[in-house]
This record gives sequence, C-alpha cells and structure tokens, in this order.
Amino acid sequence: MVVAAAERPAPPGDWANADDWLPETFGAVTPEEVLTEAEGRKVSTLARLGYLAEWAGRDDVADEIEALLPGHLPVTNLGPREWRNRWSRRWHVYDAPLPRG
Repeated sequence: MVVAAAERPAPPGDWANADDWLPETFGAVTPEEVLTEAEGRKVSTLARLGYLAEWAGRDDVADEIEALLPGHLPVTNLGPREWRNRWSRRWHVYDAPLPRG
C-alpha cells in the first residue's frame, strides 16, 4: 500500500488524515517488504516513497530507499504540480497534501 501511495498519490483523498494511517501502515511493514515492492519503480516513485517513509517516522526505510536513488534527483510532486506547499531538499519532493507535523 505504501508503494502504491507513492506511485500514484491521488489528491486530495485521504492525505488530510495521513497522520492517522500512514505511520500505522509503515509500521506494519519491514524494510525488506517495502524494498521488494519498490523494485523496478521509477525514480520519482522512490523519491516520494522515501519522503513518505521519513514523514511517517520510518527513517530505517527512508535510508534504504535513499541508497537506491541516483546522485542527482529530478524534482517530483506529491499532489498536483500547482500545489507546492513544502519542499524536501533530501528527496527533491514538493509536498502539498500531507498534514503539517
């Protein structure tokens, strides 16, 4: 589910209450399960996945995902391109739909 959320983050959906479901969902998986599911995904999906893992408090998963990424990341969006609320330098992700933590 977490990889699917990173691959096709449909706005606005359940992102407003992500602080309820995202940490719980990430807490139910192992880094190995996430990496297996993430295998072969686009760089933009992996960047969003790493960002989501970090946001959900799973730094172990985020670090594993970061190791899969190239040195130079393209800019990607979590949510519509015109919604650019927060910027993550580590992931090169603009985040709009996640609640502020």
